[in-house]
Amino acid sequence: MTRRDSTKARRICFDTHRQTDDRGVFMICHLNKCRIDPIRTRWRADHIRRHAEGGEDTKENLWPICEACDLQFKAPKDATEVAKGKRVKDRHYGIKKASRPMPGSKASGWKKTFSNGWVRR
Repeated sequence: MTRRDSTKARRICFDTHRQTDDRGVFMICHLNKCRIDPIRTRWRADHIRRHAEGGEDTKENLWPICEACDLQFKAPKDATEVAKGKRVKDRHYGIKKASRPMPGSKASGWKKTFSNGWVRR
């Protein structure tokens, strides 16, 4: 288990999506529909609506996903999608990024000299 999911989320997901057949208890990965044996296969409780976007640990919001599929397909996009969502929300509320660069940085038009003066770049 990793920091991406909690024990509570895994329990809710397992109780909601478990199935049985002659080979025992299993779940279906919602990403590529492969069979997950909850004892032998590493799996995670995936949030359809992320915590960063206001998602909660409910039956409707949790789906099982095998760890291999998560690392290969879903995890690389998670950070960029969360960052974009925060930018969109900030723009909606009118929060603006600072437009003036920090003095002395490469983005500013000035640089500090060794004689404690300032000159144009």
